Amino acid sequence: SEEGSAPIGPEDLIARIADRVPTDPAIWENLSRQFDLRVRFGIRQSEWNRGFDLSQESVRFLERIGASLVFDIYCDEDAA
Repeated sequence: SEEGSAPIGPEDLIARIADRVPTDPAIWENLSRQFDLRVRFGIRQSEWNRGFDLSQESVRFLERIGASLVFDIYCDEDAA
């Protein structure tokens, strides 16, 4: 589990995870047969229409480990 706040964004958090987990594809194949692998982000923002990018490297990492990407996005309605 990793936690971040601005200016640390999803790209940096995925890189931190990638640095901490095994790289052997057989491990991930075995895990993905047994479990639904997910990388989940809880994103809290105070304004509408904010975005971010994920690099090709991050997307390839998620594909390599067989993980789906989940976003829970929250906006403070009073601030929007």
